[in-house]
Amino acid sequence: IEQSNAPKGRFADLYDNAPCGYLVISQSGHIQIANRTVSRWLDHEPGELVGKRLVDVLNLGGKVFWETHVRPLLRMQGAVEGVALDFLKRDGATILAFGTATEIRGITDEDFETRLAIFKAAERRQFEQRLLGARQRAEQANMAIMEGSRLAQESLRSERETAELREQFIAVLGHDLRNPLAGLLGGVRLLARENLSERAQRLIPLMIGSGARMSELIDNVMDFAQARLGGGISLERNSDQPLG
Repeated sequence: IEQSNAPKGRFADLYDNAPCGYLVISQSGHIQIANRTVSRWLDHEPGELVGKRLVDVLNLGGKVFWETHVRPLLRMQGAVEGVALDFLKRDGATILAFGTATEIRGITDEDFETRLAIFKAAERRQFEQRLLGARQRAEQANMAIMEGSRLAQESLRSERETAELREQFIAVLGHDLRNPLAGLLGGVRLLARENLSERAQRLIPLMIGSGARMSELIDNVMDFAQARLGGGISLERNSDQPLG
């Protein structure tokens, strides 16, 4: 391809002062043409960019992205649209931009130049960063909700296990209390047959009544534990009593 020249005539102003930057890059990676727009963005005088390598006016991330992603894609498919490229101004400040590149090939596949249109994208990139930040915060909130749900389920499972152990303990305790209580009541009833003093005879019914109340309480505890542990409460129908 012959060396490109900037457009002349009535289109020169349209080219030089276009609302986007425009670069023509040789196959060696050097800038052949740069319009006034991109020169102004990068704080260079018209023509100062010509002869510089493109990577010299890209920041570190832009250099890596151009060499490892954009150039190989251009070689494979001939065009790349909307790629993020960050340029450096004369003072080192960064210009956030998007670029659309087209590779113009000559007679042979190795004879080519690259035409690159550049669009400032500070607001768009900031908007995308805000969207990305909002997405990350939403994902973090979702993860927090899921973690909270998991902790709540674990807490509920732990509470259920604790309650089941407590009810098993109550059932075992009630069962174990029945035997000594039965022995105690049996002993009191045997004493009631002895020749006791008048005072002792008055105490025997009180002791038997207290034992009966204790036995009733134990039965209630056992019924409750049995119901809570899944056995249900057994009901017995008295055939002598009418229904309803």
